[in-house]
Amino acid sequence: VLNASAITFTGTEFIATLQAGAQARFAPPSIASLDFSQGKVRYLSDLEPANIEYTPFFDTVWKYRKDRHRDGGPLRVGGKEYARGLYIHSKTLLQYRLKGEYRNFRAIMGIDDSVPGIGFVYVEIKGDGRILYSGNVRSSDSPVELNLDVRGVRDFEVLVDFGDNLEICDHLDLCEARFIK
Repeated sequence: VLNASAITFTGTEFIATLQAGAQARFAPPSIASLDFSQGKVRYLSDLEPANIEYTPFFDTVWKYRKDRHRDGGPLRVGGKEYARGLYIHSKTLLQYRLKGEYRNFRAIMGIDDSVPGIGFVYVEIKGDGRILYSGNVRSSDSPVELNLDVRGVRDFEVLVDFGDNLEICDHLDLCEARFIK
């Protein structure tokens, strides 16, 4: 990992100007990824909810988890593993207090691949009481890519509610969930 103040591409190589002023040259095959997000991205799993409400269908409470599935394994949706995100079981309400500094909320959402094909939840995401997203998510669905406008939002809520199958296999993963400035 190198921190650069500028990166240019000449058509055959990348030239990175390092923060100390030196330059480094790299052939494209030697670069795994470029990340321009420093200071502009905040993962939801890095934040603590201001309020959490669990409403079990029966008497078992399935607490939300950060960056892991309920069994401790990775979050898996659509055949892909994700290192960051939240595992949320129905019925759970997570409320966050923000400073109104973000433009977008992005995530990849789906029922975790580890459960049989009967998972079904209703998801509602609100910003300052306004519904930003609402919809059903089923095991059989393709992952849902969220890109929500959260400009000025101070109160952010994620509700994962019961679907048609009571609470059976209601293992929602909110993968790569992040706010972008």
